[in-house]
Amino acid sequence: MLRITRLFDRDRDKTLSRFGLEPWSFDMLAALRRDPGRRFTPGDLMAAMLVTSGTMTTRLKSLEHRGWITRTPDPGDRRVVVVELTTAGTEVIDEAFGEVLSCQRELIRSLSGEEFSAAAQILKKILLGHEGPAPLP
Repeated sequence: MLRITRLFDRDRDKTLSRFGLEPWSFDMLAALRRDPGRRFTPGDLMAAMLVTSGTMTTRLKSLEHRGWITRTPDPGDRRVVVVELTTAGTEVIDEAFGEVLSCQRELIRSLSGEEFSAAAQILKKILLGHEGPAPLP
């Protein structure tokens, strides 16, 4: 499983680099993209990404510098900062996400539909046995 994970990671990292993304920036932009109507705070992202406030500040500055996010005071409470994707950020995550999925599909193309389903069931069983059911949104 570790060798397969490395294959996926290597291909993902190579794909992301074509977009100027690192795994962490891909994950952050994807988190923002997943819930476009939600108003994210740095604290929300910190909890989702499991990083410290210093790391989050550095990452937000980097994404803002690249023009992929904005950080603005919340009109209802100016002490709160809201993080949102820009049009450029939405475009880069949409393109990169599509390419990452294509690469992942390529890595599993040798599996038949039945083999893919069986593998998915086995991996799900391993995860459920270790982590339990996923929490409801």
